[in-house]
Amino acid sequence: MNGQHDFDDAVIEHCAAMGVQVTRAQLDRWKRAGGLLAAVGSAAATLDSDLAAAGQVCALVGELRRHRHLPTAVFALWLKGYRVGLPAVRAFLIKRARLHDEFVTEVRAAGFGDDVLPEAALTQVERMAGVRRRDAVLLADARARLGSRERFETVLRMLLDAVAGRYIPTPSPSPSVLARESEGRLLERALGLDHAREPLDGFVFLRDEPEAPLHHLPRLLSGEWSPSVTAASDAELLAARDALTDLVEVIRGVAEALAPMIEDDHFGFGALVSLVDETTPAEMALVVAGLLAARCDRGLTARIDELRRALPMLREVRAQAAEVVRLRADPTSADLVTPAKLRAAFVASLGAAD
Repeated sequence: MNGQHDFDDAVIEHCAAMGVQVTRAQLDRWKRAGGLLAAVGSAAATLDSDLAAAGQVCALVGELRRHRHLPTAVFALWLKGYRVGLPAVRAFLIKRARLHDEFVTEVRAAGFGDDVLPEAALTQVERMAGVRRRDAVLLADARARLGSRERFETVLRMLLDAVAGRYIPTPSPSPSVLARESEGRLLERALGLDHAREPLDGFVFLRDEPEAPLHHLPRLLSGEWSPSVTAASDAELLAARDALTDLVEVIRGVAEALAPMIEDDHFGFGALVSLVDETTPAEMALVVAGLLAARCDRGLTARIDELRRALPMLREVRAQAAEVVRLRADPTSADLVTPAKLRAAFVASLGAAD
């Protein structure tokens, strides 16, 4: 016990040196909540030193100031790779997964996914499309990108049908037919990727059928998630977090790699990065829970693994992009690395690879 007290005293002193004042009572409370593992006299000890523990305490204080909720702060630390109590992480994930499961039940009961949507469900979509709340930033951004309430209602109904597990994408219309907009293109537009299929000096980022990814939506969004989270091993929890971390790095990596070649975020990856940055820990918990629920879906896991395998290459390209930024700051080389010249070289390299 004395060893633990001495350790805690050292942590408190290190935190004070870092400008953060904490008390022993706070440390004890945070340990009970899983935010700080015991480092002395415990078989579960994982923190290497009192200095490392102080760094984690300061990070936890920062998350508490941001979220004002201890379980959320502990989960946010876990997402960032800190070693916290996994029972606390699992409890947070189960709570969010149960909210998802309750929502799925309500959506199915409302009739979403039926051939004819009940009038009450239509009214619900219309009400959601008109919601303007400060805490509905993501929906507001999507509505603004779509440009009309009717398009927004279409995307909402697609997603709710998928949550119900009954969504079947309508094939994309012929380019010569303008009577109906592509459902895949509408979702891309809602995400800020509406220009990703438009050529830029011969380069097109998205080339597959717009509706192709939509077939995965019911498997991603529907079903019960809480049993999967409850049954997952500690190793599977960590694997799901690592998969999410890698997917976020892929999004950031593509954005940073393309940035020197593209003006005005033509392909929309800057918007995707902003979407990730605005996601709360509670929303990230839903993503982790969804990954755990889908871990037996071989097709989905194969696609995720394919993206993760691209990380080493993306890291190299990001390093090259950083060098381009340095060269542009030098007047003697800036003209050699303009966006247009970089695009031309990139398109030529793709042609050579083919």
